[in-house]
Amino acid sequence: MFENLYTKELQKIKAEYFSIGKIKCPVLNDNHVHFNQYGFRHFIRKGKNIRPVRDQMRRFDLFKYVKDIVCSLETNIMEVRVHKKAEYFALINKNNHHIKVIVGQINFGKLFFVSVMDFKKQK
Repeated sequence: MFENLYTKELQKIKAEYFSIGKIKCPVLNDNHVHFNQYGFRHFIRKGKNIRPVRDQMRRFDLFKYVKDIVCSLETNIMEVRVHKKAEYFALINKNNHHIKVIVGQINFGKLFFVSVMDFKKQK
């Protein structure tokens, strides 16, 4: 039964994810964030390893907030990390402060969705 729920949820998220294509992000100079295979693959895997189903389902559930966070004027860049030729931007929104969206960019190319995760502010 759980396997059917997982498969159903995976197909729903996949259809929704790829229907987005790209959306404008005001906090990243109104550049478009692209929703490509890389970001979708990150829902399922971490590196070469498949994520536990429970972790995948949690990320599927958080995905409903991604569009609002990326395109909101109330979103801020919480952190920028550089790794080799890539930059990663951690975005948080005042209204959804418990959720962090990661957007990447390689060699100053197109921005792309990387991940969504729970976020707890450090005290």
